[in-house]
Amino acid sequence: MERLIAAEIHEHLRYNGLLSGAQYGFIKGKSTRTNQLECITDWTITLQNKKSVTVAYIDFKKASGTVSHEKLFARLYSYGIRGTVLLWINNFH
Repeated sequence: MERLIAAEIHEHLRYNGLLSGAQYGFIKGKSTRTNQLECITDWTITLQNKKSVTVAYIDFKKASGTVSHEKLFARLYSYGIRGTVLLWINNFH
């Protein structure tokens, strides 16, 4: 069921132009590993140009327990995710 919901949301976001070009993971050909390689390349170029780089890592798995579900559902609704899909997500949490 989770895969069906994720596929439905992805298709909706793609169709409506709501995915950023910076989105990685869950996008065909743009894995999180690809994102890491691009980051390393960007950081290397920045350092070669004698500029500084600041990196922050966030553990989203732990952070997901602190996400306001009310705000998450409001955001999904604002993106046009409604009806059965939103109800499934709401019941899942």
